[in-house]
Amino acid sequence: MALKDGIKIIIQDVTEPEPEKEGCLVKLASILIVLAIVICVLVLLFNFFMKHLLLFFVLVVGFIFVVTKFGK
Repeated sequence: MALKDGIKIIIQDVTEPEPEKEGCLVKLASILIVLAIVICVLVLLFNFFMKHLLLFFVLVVGFIFVVTKFGK
């Protein structure tokens, strides 16, 4: 009986391994990577809108129009 229970435990450990726990460094690294990507995208958008000011003003006016129209 004890042998069967021992074999069951071994089989369960092999078929259902415990999930690996994330360390603090993994979370910190993933947060820094996402933050760097967001900053790069914002810088690229800023450069694009500074080169195309007319499009920027049209989008701002459109956004203000939509917010005032549907905000009531």
